[in-house]
Amino acid sequence: MDTAKLTNWLSSLPETFEVTPTTITIGDQTFVAASYKQNRTAPEGCQCPGPYVHEAIHAIGKLPKCKLRSRRVCFTVEGDNREWYVAAYSPSVIKGKQADTIDPKFAKFNPFGPTFTLCPWDDEKAMPAYRGQKIDHNDPKPYKRISMIVDKRLAD
Repeated sequence: MDTAKLTNWLSSLPETFEVTPTTITIGDQTFVAASYKQNRTAPEGCQCPGPYVHEAIHAIGKLPKCKLRSRRVCFTVEGDNREWYVAAYSPSVIKGKQADTIDPKFAKFNPFGPTFTLCPWDDEKAMPAYRGQKIDHNDPKPYKRISMIVDKRLAD
């Protein structure tokens, strides 16, 4: 997969900047990806701070195997004290198996086929009640933390 196509597509989205081709490795799986930032405004009525910068990594491929096995998974990156979580993915997962194709009505939002987006659990942007908390703070069972390698040198 040519990461230039992915970075060009992400760069075309409104308010998107610092689009950087990368690869991510989770366990024995490596994915073509791109990190990016977007200027965003909190929805009306949200207790979140006003305008903010959203950060994410958009990866091409089906969800990592460890995420299909458990919903209680987050990812850690050496040198980054944040926990990363799967914020979005397509196509859907039913009974632990991800579909192979995307519903045609969603294809324009997923021009590369199956994809997933990782976002940091960033307490600076969280609602005040969640600031300083781990991603699983209110969950009855702790999340499994899995190491993820983000390598911007290996892209393309």
